[in-house]
Amino acid sequence: MDFASEIDPSWFDGVETVGLTSGASVPEILVREVVERLAELGFDDVEEVRTTTEKISFSLPKNLRADLMAARGASSSHTRRQPAADHTC
Repeated sequence: MDFASEIDPSWFDGVETVGLTSGASVPEILVREVVERLAELGFDDVEEVRTTTEKISFSLPKNLRADLMAARGASSSHTRRQPAADHTC
């Protein structure tokens, strides 16, 4: 889903517990908005269960990296940034 507003309240008829999962590529704002929408629907007792801590970083496509380096006037040598140590998903 792309927006929390896409949640249909009828999906939860007779439901007492809802589970929500997301991956590293899901924007944190979307996760927060879904949690808020679920609270509006009566699912406001949230228990966060973290099963893993991901240390994934997504690099830009090669053509965008080249454009960025050209715009910065950078040389062809490039040092890769490491993800923040406390980043969790």
